[in-house]
Amino acid sequence: MNHFKRLFSFLIIFSSLLSISSQVIIVMPCDDMAEVDFGECDMYMGVGIVNGVCTNISGCGWDVNGVDYSPAFYMSFEDCVSACNSPIECVDPSLINPDAACYALWEPVCGCNGVTYSNDCYALNYGGVTSWTSGPCDMNLLGCTYMQALNYQADASLDDGSCLFAPCNNGCEGDIDGDSSVTINDILLLLSNFGNICQ
Repeated sequence: MNHFKRLFSFLIIFSSLLSISSQVIIVMPCDDMAEVDFGECDMYMGVGIVNGVCTNISGCGWDVNGVDYSPAFYMSFEDCVSACNSPIECVDPSLINPDAACYALWEPVCGCNGVTYSNDCYALNYGGVTSWTSGPCDMNLLGCTYMQALNYQADASLDDGSCLFAPCNNGCEGDIDGDSSVTINDILLLLSNFGNICQ
């Protein structure tokens, strides 16, 4: 009889241990990763939900403490927003004003959309961003790599499609120098660039 009690106790303990060890954390798309520490590395991992909003995330890898968080990552903001119905109040398209005259001063701000803008004027008028913090975003690998863009980022190594360009049509076709008339000066400006290789 005593052996049965021991065996029964052993089975209860064993089944408890088995149920504890079989608890697997399954990460689903759109899981909020605000409490996950991906480490201090600068590797760009993708876009995921942090505090309910699609955000660029960098870190040391998708596997944290044996849990694979890769199913909760997306390749772009658009993919994340459409899959997770993430709020997009961060960007208000009605604020975008391509005719705004912003100063050419490098005082970077990090938009709530994870994009670094050259200053607050560009963030508001060209990005339509509703909020930002001073300084560049932590994730510096993605950005605008086109040198002639208004928000060119010299430290960006991969273009994220965020390049912004000033409007170039002043209503006078062929007016390259912007003096509201087409003259020999416009032709000379055009020819002076002949043979240049643009990046």
